[in-house]
Amino acid sequence: MARVRRGLGVALLLVSTVAAAQADVKVLPVVAPAYTPELGFLVAAGGVMTWNGDRRHAELPRSSLTVTAGASTVGAFLLQSRLNAFVLEDSVRFNALIDVRDQPDHYFGVGLQNGLRRALGPETTALERTWWTVEPTLLRRVRGPLYVGAAMQSSGTLVRDASDGVRSDADFHRHGDRVVNTGVGLTLQLDTRDVPINAWSGMLLSATFLGFGRALGGNSAWYALTLDYRQYVQLFRRGSTLAWQVKYRAALGDVPWSELSQVGTPFDLRAYRWGQYRDKTGLTALVEYRFMLPFPEESLWSHLGAAAWGGVGALSSSMVPDVRELLPSVGVGLRVELLKRVTVRLDVGFGLPLARHYLGLVDGCGRTFAHQRLGRQGAVRNERRFWLKRLVDGGHSVRRWRLRGRRGWWRLDRRRDVRDAASPLAHDADDGHHGRRTSRRRASVHGVPQP
Repeated sequence: MARVRRGLGVALLLVSTVAAAQADVKVLPVVAPAYTPELGFLVAAGGVMTWNGDRRHAELPRSSLTVTAGASTVGAFLLQSRLNAFVLEDSVRFNALIDVRDQPDHYFGVGLQNGLRRALGPETTALERTWWTVEPTLLRRVRGPLYVGAAMQSSGTLVRDASDGVRSDADFHRHGDRVVNTGVGLTLQLDTRDVPINAWSGMLLSATFLGFGRALGGNSAWYALTLDYRQYVQLFRRGSTLAWQVKYRAALGDVPWSELSQVGTPFDLRAYRWGQYRDKTGLTALVEYRFMLPFPEESLWSHLGAAAWGGVGALSSSMVPDVRELLPSVGVGLRVELLKRVTVRLDVGFGLPLARHYLGLVDGCGRTFAHQRLGRQGAVRNERRFWLKRLVDGGHSVRRWRLRGRRGWWRLDRRRDVRDAASPLAHDADDGHHGRRTSRRRASVHGVPQP
């Protein structure tokens, strides 16, 4: 925690110094409700500050700082701050993220199949932990839109209480309930976006390599490579944007369970529990269309917008993601512009259900985006037809499909709690060990563009 306090102090000192030296500072306090599968319902309070990076060049990107603190219905507390500073005519960029959380959480193990099959519950996946991350990055322009710089990450996880299912997991046991990481490395960016924090046009290509070691203060040695490609195309008019993103992350060496690559986070697919799907290598591909309502700028309606997206994610224990098993995601969202190009977002994403029962999406060629292979043993050997059967067991209605594809049989399951069907919040308030919820609602007060 000392690293976190030092990071907060440095960030606040830097922001106050830079903001005081620049012009046109705008500050907006924010209090808003939010919801995520991990935190439940959350009340967040904070503020957004933007300022001109160079008073002589008003056309340059505006620097921004967001600070958020919140408490949730599951007993979680969080503090988050994100800084994007553009100085010296945008020849120098300083980005920083500080995120500190104390929360009940769940750990499903490593690999896609563990995330799909392991039952969510207090005896199987539950734990309580405090975790933090401090990630500063300093970039210097080399030529045109090309930047090169240094990156650092200091992060850690302290587990206070873990269920028997978590402690018996081999990957958790190898690193235990105290994980500390400190890493340094290099980053390279080709950035032609019009406004980096919320682009309407342009492109970003970035590569970051970080090395973590005991000599730097951590308790394990490993490496991480992150490749990120984002493209933004303006359609029809200003504020109407088609965007797509492909992101790859590979973690190599003795990687702690808390630092593995993840898919299905609030920053990519936005349809799953954060942390449910993790492995050494992760790949996500996302397409999103978003627009602001076509009203005059002086109208309040011009600050409202909407978004729709679809994407897939893949995991692997090797350097090459396993694209034969993909996690799909689709969703829609609301956008509210607080300050120019700084928005609050409310997203509702739909993906596969949790735990053992899930719905796979099948295309016209019989391939599945995500599937559970059954093989040809036992009763499945004699199965030669499509069948549908409904069972009622303990108040749960179960629909099961088995479809024959080119490479065998797949089972596609869906559960619905008929006892709570009358409640409009039934499928959002209870994550249950049966994994019956297929939608994930998220809201944040970050101005971070998606994808």
